[in-house]
Amino acid sequence: MRIPYSLLAACPLAVALAAAGCSGDSPASLPTDLTAMPWTLRQDIGAATVAVGGTQQLTVTATRLDGDTVATPALTFTSGDVNKVTVTAAGLVTGVAVTTTAVPVIASAFVNGVTLADTTMVVVTATARAFNTFSIHPAPTDSARLPQGGSRFLTFKATDSSGAAITTLSVKYQSLDPRIISISYGSLLGTLRGSAKLVASTTSYGVTRVDTVEYTVTYPMTAYTYVYATAPFFTNKLPIVGVGGSVSWYNYSGAPATLTFSDSTGVVGGGNIVNLAAYAGATRTFTVPGNYVVSDGAGHTMTVGVLANN
Repeated sequence: MRIPYSLLAACPLAVALAAAGCSGDSPASLPTDLTAMPWTLRQDIGAATVAVGGTQQLTVTATRLDGDTVATPALTFTSGDVNKVTVTAAGLVTGVAVTTTAVPVIASAFVNGVTLADTTMVVVTATARAFNTFSIHPAPTDSARLPQGGSRFLTFKATDSSGAAITTLSVKYQSLDPRIISISYGSLLGTLRGSAKLVASTTSYGVTRVDTVEYTVTYPMTAYTYVYATAPFFTNKLPIVGVGGSVSWYNYSGAPATLTFSDSTGVVGGGNIVNLAAYAGATRTFTVPGNYVVSDGAGHTMTVGVLANN
């Protein structure tokens, strides 16, 4: 049976149904109105911290294709490590032993031939602490900025009622625009220039906290080019960085090279690179927007584009 590509792209479920039919299994039955089918399950708590002997009730929301919620189907809860975390059929989590890494607790349902699931990550500590503050905002000396193609780790700050830091928390991170910034377990990657809101949530010792911060993806802050004796003399003839960014030159020509800048007023260190040794590198940082033409004195040029990160 051949399925048109347009149907495969529009409805991946058709692939699963077709495969089931071809393998000899009975195809899954579907409701007449597909919008009535729960297409996603979402655990309302994505990250939880409990003490040994402590409990946390998990709840699940079922959502259909149009985004509206529907009655929650029959659920199965499974712990990734019953020696650390147990969970009842009704979704009550209990801390059994202190964890070194978060334990996944999966809620799943089998609906009309399709398995739906979502996970809560659970950390177990020795004792409970009165949860007070929670934040993912950068330190006052830092900025919520990320260069395009750059990465950084998003960290949380939490305190108990006495003001002492809490470091053993399970936290769920989410980017509200993953096209601009993707996030996985707190690790950020800037993909496109723009701004995106990041959300962190945690339920710890029965208290839920949420914090949101907006990060901006700027122009790249580093670029590289290589110098060779034969054309093209420069491998990257138009590196682009933001103000404050750096460009590095690596000399593979086999002989010392001298590079001169058409305008060095915005180049830290004066710009010109004199007698760059063979198989060595040099870096320049740019502080003023503009186009900087770099020449090797033998007729080969390149341009560094420095853009303002507005």
